[in-house]
Amino acid sequence: MAWKRLIFDADYDKGRRMILSPAGAIVPESGGAEQAKTDGTNFSYYTLNFDKDADEEAYWECIVPDDYDGGNVVANIWYKSTVNAGTVSFDIAVLGREEGENFDNALGAAQTVTENVPATVNAIGICAPTNLAPGWAAGDLVVVKLLRDVSDDNASADNSVVMVEVGY
Repeated sequence: MAWKRLIFDADYDKGRRMILSPAGAIVPESGGAEQAKTDGTNFSYYTLNFDKDADEEAYWECIVPDDYDGGNVVANIWYKSTVNAGTVSFDIAVLGREEGENFDNALGAAQTVTENVPATVNAIGICAPTNLAPGWAAGDLVVVKLLRDVSDDNASADNSVVMVEVGY
């Protein structure tokens, strides 16, 4: 049994993550990213396609895991683009709610990240805003908002988000 403990200890050191999938996103009727299923050559997958001409957004709801210690979080936005030049800009904002708190409150200030799209068409790019200090507690209900801010980028195509990874 000692070997199992070593495996678990090694896994623990890798960090903890919440994975937000495009299939589980909540997309508003007005100004929402296109939620699409793609049957690729090798497998099927979902994306959130953020338009190049207008700001679009998507939301997720999740519960903060019990092992969250109240520190900063890092949000990695995994995406792909059909162009190989230009920049893409995403804003991420969050809200944590506990029992007894009003659910439909304004989200916190958005963190913005702008970066060059990958040099190869359809290659994965990862945007990571600076560490977020969300003020969550373990067990909070969390709302996460992702927005493509086209006024801050110049990628001349839709950008398809394949996952948002929240690490803590």
